[in-house]
Amino acid sequence: MNINEIIKVKSILIAIIIIVIFSLLSTDSSTIIPFFLFVGILMGIILGNDKRIALINSFIASLIGSLISFAISTVIVYYTESPLYAIAVIQSAKFLLIFYVVITVIGAAIGYYIRDEIKNKG
Repeated sequence: MNINEIIKVKSILIAIIIIVIFSLLSTDSSTIIPFFLFVGILMGIILGNDKRIALINSFIASLIGSLISFAISTVIVYYTESPLYAIAVIQSAKFLLIFYVVITVIGAAIGYYIRDEIKNKG
C-alpha cells in the first residue's frame, strides 16, 4: 500500500487548523477534551471508508495539532506569566498530549462507526 493512499493531507490540515484555532481561542480548559473527541469523530466521518486510514490520519492530525497549540500556548505563558511557570507547564504536559491523541483516535473510531451505520441504513 502506498503512503499517499494512507495519508490524506487535506483532512489532516483541516483538523490541525481546527485544533490550533480552538486551542488558542479557548479560555476554559474543561472544553479541550470534548473538543479533541469531536475532531476525532469528524475525522472518522470524513475518512470513514477505511477505519485504519481514519485512525492513522486522526493520530497524525491530533499529534501535530496538539504539539503546535502546545508550543504556541507555552510561548504565551512564558511571556505573560513567568519562565518558571512555563517550565512547569512543559513538564506536566507530556501526559496531557498523549491523552489528547488517544481521545482523538477514540473519536475517529466512533466517527467511523457512525458513518458505517449511516451507510448501512441508507
